[in-house]
Amino acid sequence: MTSGQETSAAANRLPDGAATLVAEATRKAGLVWLAYGDDAGRTAPRPAWHVWVEGAAYVVTGGAEQHLPGLADATDVSVVVPSKDTRARLVTWSGRAAVVTEASEPWVAATTALAAARLNAEGGVAMIERWSRECSVVQITPTGSVVESAEDPSQRSLAAPPRPTDATTLGRQPRMLGGVRRTRR
Repeated sequence: MTSGQETSAAANRLPDGAATLVAEATRKAGLVWLAYGDDAGRTAPRPAWHVWVEGAAYVVTGGAEQHLPGLADATDVSVVVPSKDTRARLVTWSGRAAVVTEASEPWVAATTALAAARLNAEGGVAMIERWSRECSVVQITPTGSVVESAEDPSQRSLAAPPRPTDATTLGRQPRMLGGVRRTRR
């Protein structure tokens, strides 16, 4: 599918100019930030690698792939797209999430594009078969709502405290090699 066809597919759901911005920005971004959840509350935005195919973003989650808990069960997703040059928020759009199965129409196009874009990929066709067994491929389709853009930026911060982790440094911090030794007086 050509770039114009992808943009026109998204144009059916977005206002003038916004479809082009969403399609181009999302296609060019190396990753997007996804915020999703239930009625009780949304998760803090999480980074996710993705591909843009036929007017929608596709993400692989679960198994040995990126950890996006709850995305396969989510329905509404906020997608924050950073600028590739400055990494600043370029556009934030709302989307509808749906799990893509092997029997569904977009499976072949989505998984082929995801496999081609996957960094450090192992296995090619075997990887796609592993995704069908262990992972969820999620389609995020724009719903027509652009929450913010470069022309109308939000003043709220998306900063969040670090997530809890088991990672730790045991013992003392390592000494700096090649540093200048300080003498006590």
